[in-house]
Amino acid sequence: MSRSLSFLRLSRQSFARIAPRAVYLSRGFVRPHDSTKYQMVTSLTPTCLSCGAQLPTRLPVCPSCNFIARVDESVPYHELLGLPYDPNPFIVDTALLKRRFLDAQRICHPDGWATKSEAEKGAALELSNAVNAAYKTLTSPLHRVEYILRRNGVETGEEDQLDDIELISEIMETREEIDNIQPGNAERLLALRDENNTKISEVARTIEELVAREDWPQTRRAAVRLKYLDTIDDSIKRRLV
Repeated sequence: MSRSLSFLRLSRQSFARIAPRAVYLSRGFVRPHDSTKYQMVTSLTPTCLSCGAQLPTRLPVCPSCNFIARVDESVPYHELLGLPYDPNPFIVDTALLKRRFLDAQRICHPDGWATKSEAEKGAALELSNAVNAAYKTLTSPLHRVEYILRRNGVETGEEDQLDDIELISEIMETREEIDNIQPGNAERLLALRDENNTKISEVARTIEELVAREDWPQTRRAAVRLKYLDTIDDSIKRRLV
């Protein structure tokens, strides 16, 4: 009898340890001891998971039945905004990206869900934040290539250094010139910006080719070059304000 009671107590203790974990369902998961159902999708569908209606965007948000769900972070930013990831995720139609961003925010912005349940408001906030992050990342060539590298297991960081001595020298000279330009001399700053933009475009074309070949070591090196050129652009913008 005592062994049976000990086993029962052990079973209850074991259950207590695993109880806080989410119990996953086919179309969402429920947190035990919580009456709120948290929908989480890991793949996007063209139709509503609740009523089957055609969705206006790639987001799991349905105006027909007021269904809304969270999106797992494994879903690519491209897919979140209805853009193709393959065959080359570095190629992005920025005009289309902006339209898709506005369409997405129109249906998931927290203001539009302010009168809904706490679960629905929370889902709207998470979706809106994810859409903002996706747009910010994909708009910037630098952030975009860093994101693509991360998705392929290659990390970039502040400690990354250029191995091109000539480019390092050019960047140092340019930054020194920017710092020494007299206030009001916008003409020279604009000229420097044009020169730098040309270099950025050249590196971006190189990255596009490297991503197409899935040459991640060389893509990472090109991303470091782009990051340094990006600092020049930031410096010029600060002086032009």
